[in-house]
Amino acid sequence: MGDSKISPHTSAASFLSSFIPDAVVRRFRFSPTGVKHQEIDEIKGAVLFADISGFTPLAERLYRTHQQAGNELLTAAINDYFDLLVHQTLGFGGEVVKFLGDAVMIVWNEVGSQSLEKCAELAAQCALRMQECKNKHDLKLKVGLGVGTLYEIIVGGVNGRWEYFIAGDPLNQAFNAEHDADPNDVMLSPTFYELLLSAGLGPKIERKSKEIVSVKLKSLKDTLDIGMLGYLDKRS
Repeated sequence: MGDSKISPHTSAASFLSSFIPDAVVRRFRFSPTGVKHQEIDEIKGAVLFADISGFTPLAERLYRTHQQAGNELLTAAINDYFDLLVHQTLGFGGEVVKFLGDAVMIVWNEVGSQSLEKCAELAAQCALRMQECKNKHDLKLKVGLGVGTLYEIIVGGVNGRWEYFIAGDPLNQAFNAEHDADPNDVMLSPTFYELLLSAGLGPKIERKSKEIVSVKLKSLKDTLDIGMLGYLDKRS
């Protein structure tokens, strides 16, 4: 029988990949020699931005009751909640791009035969499932969704150090939609909503004089048939 032990190099690579966005892991899998220059790749995809609500009150409550030990309890609480969200993300084929304090940014992109509409479907389903995740500290989530053209960017190069990030209008869409959300809300950008409509995946509501700022998604069937939708207009 052959040696079934995992080599130190394989073990280290697996460990390090858990800290790196999947897009970067793929990049080095196809080009293991490393980055030689700055890169920009255009992709189509959906973006989910989720922000944990209740972080500050929880931090204050834990400090009052546990003093310095409250910091460790707070870290454990946030990590436990993020574990639940990441589990849902992986289940729906999303890729965690970055954790931003008590927020997380996730992307679904067109890979293989997966269409932009399918990216939107998976992102919306994941967002709704995230809102069903329960935690013992009653933390809540505000979610915004955007869709369209994204740019995967690798910059840097000083002393061999590189930085990966994504940019594009879908990020602004998701950030603005999340800003319009209340705890437990999933908000769609107008572009995200219009994509569903153009694909015949939702009802169209006439808005003759007022612009739709964000759309609240309340339910989404497996067939991507939108159920009840609420509308938010900042000028109403």
